[in-house]
Amino acid sequence: MIARGVMPNVVTYSCLIHRLSSAGEWSHSIGIFRKMVSQGISPDVVTFSAYIDSLCKHGVTCEAEKLVGLMEEIGVKPDVITISSLLHGFVLEGCVDEAIDLFDTMTQKGIVPNQHSYNTLVNGYCKTGRIIGALQLVEKMMMQGLKPDDITIDIILCAFSNCENPDEVKLFISGMSDGVLSWEDRIY
Repeated sequence: MIARGVMPNVVTYSCLIHRLSSAGEWSHSIGIFRKMVSQGISPDVVTFSAYIDSLCKHGVTCEAEKLVGLMEEIGVKPDVITISSLLHGFVLEGCVDEAIDLFDTMTQKGIVPNQHSYNTLVNGYCKTGRIIGALQLVEKMMMQGLKPDDITIDIILCAFSNCENPDEVKLFISGMSDGVLSWEDRIY
């Protein structure tokens, strides 16, 4: 590429970093990242998000969290994709309380959660047996104008199958806002 006179830019480096990190080639991806920075090319939110997503999927969420700190230090604002990747990493590692804290911080910083963000945290609640917390989050999601999708429904159905007190869950659902009827009917 360089031999042909085409210089790599942030998009080129972001693609390389994402591909290498996804393959678990951390030392190579760090080398590419450093080379990018040494050439005066500033990483953007896409570069960081790709790296963070890969770290989280490989169970290295603590390193991903440090990278989010670095982003903020150099003035690159994390977006909903960045934070959703970190949420997913925490849930994968069983650190649901950290995911809940991150979700709250995310909204305080003005980053609006999307369907994926909510589903990730709903899944975290359900995996730790906190079905009522999951349902409260679904209700909050609906109040934000997002409707439960098939993934949300699947997560809740799986949680129901493991619930020790289904009557309590049914009671909670029946007390939720009218907007829940479209998905309540799908559950029963």
